[in-house]
Amino acid sequence: MTHSQAIVVQGIAVNPAITRAWSGCGHLIRFRANTRLGRILPWLRLHCRGRFLHRKPDCITAMSNGFLGYNTTFMLDFVVCALVLIVPLLMYSLYEVRIRRNFSRHRNLQVAIGFILLAAVGAFEVDVQLIHGGWETIVGTRLGPPDSPAFRRAACVLHVHLIFAVTTPVLWCLTAVMALRRFGSPPEPGRHSRWHTLLGRVSIADIVLTSVTGLLFYYLAFVRP
Repeated sequence: MTHSQAIVVQGIAVNPAITRAWSGCGHLIRFRANTRLGRILPWLRLHCRGRFLHRKPDCITAMSNGFLGYNTTFMLDFVVCALVLIVPLLMYSLYEVRIRRNFSRHRNLQVAIGFILLAAVGAFEVDVQLIHGGWETIVGTRLGPPDSPAFRRAACVLHVHLIFAVTTPVLWCLTAVMALRRFGSPPEPGRHSRWHTLLGRVSIADIVLTSVTGLLFYYLAFVRP
């Protein structure tokens, strides 16, 4: 194509064959404007523009998988829901053993809660550490660099939360193992009841504090404006 054969459009030389083809496409689209395809085309154009021209960075897109509506991960939202549900389950378990004297159901509930928490925390650690590169990456997508006041505030709450989160499994396993060994099957009150009551109260207080501090961290890191 020579310069005399080109048509200049906004300072760019364009082959006349391309302009004729583009014009033909325009006529076809206008001809189909009143059809179903004509009604879909504008939506498709805007949708594709939003998907490919205004796409978020990969690090932010990876964080948009939470199901609670915030810029988190799926497993983080799952653990938050578990922290909310664990307290009512504990209260129900205490009701079974203290009021109804149903020791077998109390044992089964405690063992089930322990396994659920271990599985949830294990999957959460894999998701945060191996898939998303640590909690700093997840929190940093919303709160900014680590030296920002909001980031430091959330980090402080997280460090307090980790104190309870680390001691909870230890106390929980100690209480459960000693109870399973010393109460027999079916479980009945005995000489170990006094120690079990003490360990149980400490474990429940620990897990409640774990839930409260974990929910507070979630609020400061992902919910608070």
